[in-house]
Amino acid sequence: MHFVSTPSGIALLIFVMNLPFGAWRARLRKLSPAWFVAIHLPVVLAIAMRILIGVPFRLITLPLYVLAFFLGQLAGARMRGGPKPNAQPRSGAANLRLPPT
Repeated sequence: MHFVSTPSGIALLIFVMNLPFGAWRARLRKLSPAWFVAIHLPVVLAIAMRILIGVPFRLITLPLYVLAFFLGQLAGARMRGGPKPNAQPRSGAANLRLPPT
């Protein structure tokens, strides 16, 4: 059996496949149509990849694949680095502006 056809191999492929989608999602406005595509397109691709490799669906592997999906999205967003273009400044004492004296 090849490593790619094992549950851990597929999880690794799902993780790597989600890295660019997570980086893309991090640049998008939340809940925009492109944001939904960045989240849901890799799901379809992961299912297609599993079918093409010939690995049958098993409920016991689902948590592993879901974890790989979310970790790939998160790691991709963190690899991009920097604040989002539409990010609001944080509130708190660090952003207080004192009036001129």
